[in-house]
Amino acid sequence: QGQDFCSIVRPLAESMAGAVDWGDLAGWVGTAFAVLLFLSPAPTFYQIVRERSVGDFTSLPCVMTLLNCAMWVSYTCVTPGRLQTLVTNFTGIPICLLWIGIYAKFCNDLKPLLRQLASAVCLWALLTVAVVVLIHDDWFTPLTAGETSKTEVLGLSCVLFNTLMYASPLSVAKRVIETRSVESMPLPLSVATTVCSGFWFMYALLVHDAWVGIPNGAGMVLGLMQLALYAVYRRKSGVRENLVECGPDGPGSHSELTV
Repeated sequence: QGQDFCSIVRPLAESMAGAVDWGDLAGWVGTAFAVLLFLSPAPTFYQIVRERSVGDFTSLPCVMTLLNCAMWVSYTCVTPGRLQTLVTNFTGIPICLLWIGIYAKFCNDLKPLLRQLASAVCLWALLTVAVVVLIHDDWFTPLTAGETSKTEVLGLSCVLFNTLMYASPLSVAKRVIETRSVESMPLPLSVATTVCSGFWFMYALLVHDAWVGIPNGAGMVLGLMQLALYAVYRRKSGVRENLVECGPDGPGSHSELTV
């Protein structure tokens, strides 16, 4: 009976495995994690709303994520078979605008944020229009059959902006090292970056899309760097906080500390 059961189940399992499009599956899993990545700043912005101040947090990661999403939407418009990428980044745009709106409401100086936004929008519009209008489909041979020169140029642009998006949380690395505190580097964002880029890298390998694979491979490395930085300075800042709270003169006393 055991052999009969195996003889029935094995062909069924093999047929089901053959029917699964692993590229699509990895893409939808990557989409889910990407949405979590877009939502990961929620604790940070909850803190901003509660304290009515942006504190040491910077708007650059949100603006870079917005630019990245806009570029990927442009990429999917000229590249066939990238539904997951389109859904992911089309979802990310309103979420990023929400975070930017909250930041704008509680920041002391709007000018840096407005400059960042204006630069991002102008750069996206300029690149998209230039590629769609000026570049012909057959200017050079694409990496993947069925794609066009427009795909290659926009793909290369997306590699650049996607890598910058993943690296943008490291813009506060100098501050973390100087202050020996990770308060300005949110952990959820770093974790979500690492996991999300890992699944999209797997998707890229399965669908043979180098433009998706290159930035997400870099994203895994950059995400691990952020987590390593957080681990080192979270431990040190924790030691500092404990020593400050219970200094040599009792709880709440302060003293010069070297960690």
